[in-house]
Amino acid sequence: MDDDELPAELLEALAHEREALRSHESSALAVAQGLRALIQRRYRYDPSYLEDPQLAAWLRSLALGRKNMHLAALHAGRDARHLGRGVCYELNALLCEVLRRVGIPAAVASGWTFDRGILAEPDHLWALALLPTPSGPRFLPLDASTTRAGRPLHAASRPPGSWRQPRRAGAAPR
Repeated sequence: MDDDELPAELLEALAHEREALRSHESSALAVAQGLRALIQRRYRYDPSYLEDPQLAAWLRSLALGRKNMHLAALHAGRDARHLGRGVCYELNALLCEVLRRVGIPAAVASGWTFDRGILAEPDHLWALALLPTPSGPRFLPLDASTTRAGRPLHAASRPPGSWRQPRRAGAAPR
């Protein structure tokens, strides 16, 4: 995402973490865990945010070519207390974005969480940070949508309809 699509508070935190990592003031592990904690503190897990008619109308009006519609949706749910609202997908896509912005390679993964007891399809998404270790680089799973006790939070189900942007005629699939 472009900087102008992210809240100033988040950009300030990223600048601080990037400098701490660059100056070796903080380890990559500490920075990754700090960014996850920032998202857990300043964003809200809210499976009902897409039910807001104004937000739904705004999402339908998004232009093709938007860098990341999910992060745009997350920040559209901003209020006086939270920088945005979303579920595991949006919160952990944001975590992946901010990890990359401070120089930590990151990806997202989806899979099952056994506390739901449903194994028909993956029901959760989390971030992976690629961190240096004495044994070489290793992925650390990080989940910005967990409780303080580490339990994943879940939405009952996604609203019907596609979240993907319609493809332009002749455009290659993403």
